Amino acid sequence: MLNKALNLKINTYFKRVPDFFWIYLFFIWFFFTALAVFINYYHGFVKGRSYPFNSIIPAPGFGDFSLAMSEWIAFNGFGGTGWGVSYFPATYLLLNSILYIMSSNFTLSLFFSLSFWYFGGSLLIYKFLNKFGFLQFLIIFCLVILSYPSMLIFVTGNLESWIAILLLFAAVSAYQLNWNFFAICIGIAGAMKGVPLIFILLPVFFLEKKSGAIVALKTLIISSALTIFSLIFLPGGFLDSGLSGVGRALTGIQASQEKYTDLMVNSIAGVHYGHSFLNAIHSLFGMETMPSNFWGPIIFWLLMGFLMILLYLQRVAGVELWTSALAIGSVACTAVATSTDYKLLYLAPALLLASKSDLSDKFQKPLLVLTVFAMVPKPWLYTGIDPWTNATVYLTSAALILILILSFIQTIYLIRRQRMINMLI
Repeated sequence: MLNKALNLKINTYFKRVPDFFWIYLFFIWFFFTALAVFINYYHGFVKGRSYPFNSIIPAPGFGDFSLAMSEWIAFNGFGGTGWGVSYFPATYLLLNSILYIMSSNFTLSLFFSLSFWYFGGSLLIYKFLNKFGFLQFLIIFCLVILSYPSMLIFVTGNLESWIAILLLFAAVSAYQLNWNFFAICIGIAGAMKGVPLIFILLPVFFLEKKSGAIVALKTLIISSALTIFSLIFLPGGFLDSGLSGVGRALTGIQASQEKYTDLMVNSIAGVHYGHSFLNAIHSLFGMETMPSNFWGPIIFWLLMGFLMILLYLQRVAGVELWTSALAIGSVACTAVATSTDYKLLYLAPALLLASKSDLSDKFQKPLLVLTVFAMVPKPWLYTGIDPWTNATVYLTSAALILILILSFIQTIYLIRRQRMINMLI
């Protein structure tokens, strides 16, 4: 009897067929990914062109992880200046723990680091979609874990993988109304990089005012506590050198971030594998048009202001949680002066949550098409500004801006429809 029940459960799991629209999204992902591979093959083997024309991603060298690991070891903790030590203090709490557990072995440390995303993300998607069948799991697995930004994380070993898995856990927690765990996840992510703190707007606008404010406050407390803990206990911090150590740590991080800004914000290097609004402008018209040091703060606050208005209207309209998560992720990607493509995984929480939606709203399917389109490689239509300035830069940014515009139109439509219904009652 037990074996029959188990076999029935397994057969049901593998035989469940997802909504055709999700199969359609899978083919969009497959088509553009295959097209990118074909174009790279054509450039490399037919035209004889070298990198970056013959590959959508850098050669696997795990440079981002290697740089962070080597500089942290070389500087013996906080206090040094370099691209690899430009993250927020709490990042090195996890990095230092991994290096300690793995005895600073590069291969084992890298594997452990990437496992958070690839194994943890896969298991989370499987558990979240357990009742929806294998095909639905496979589709979301491809759209998220095998996506272009995820491939970029793999070949660079970038620590953004830690942010990505925390955002997925936060999204599932919000869906299950477990806002305490949501606060923990976003608090940890925010302590590592800052930008993920934008997701505290989700409970602020989704919950009642007091409840949302409490969740946001918990998130900020967790983020601040981790930052202080890192500055006290990590090498080069307070326990090593007292207050002067904390000062050197903060000065080193600031100098490292200034070095990062010079390279990734104020030079063409930021356009390489970038998709922010200013990345798109610079890929089309050059760095002299709308320079980042002046326009960066303006664009950031304009898009943040738009997001606040949009989230308020979405609250009034009663949109689904994933729609608001998508708007927040889109602004997180476009509003900053430069945004590297692995950050497109900020859209993954919305994709995962949407997989449980019935998509009854006529705007929801176009929003998801734009989301998948934003997350696929587009190595064509080069502008000539730089070898990396192709459609992956400017069309990705355009898709994200269109998501925000369409979300606004959707919200106005839903509010007006609800008013008309109320008038008829």
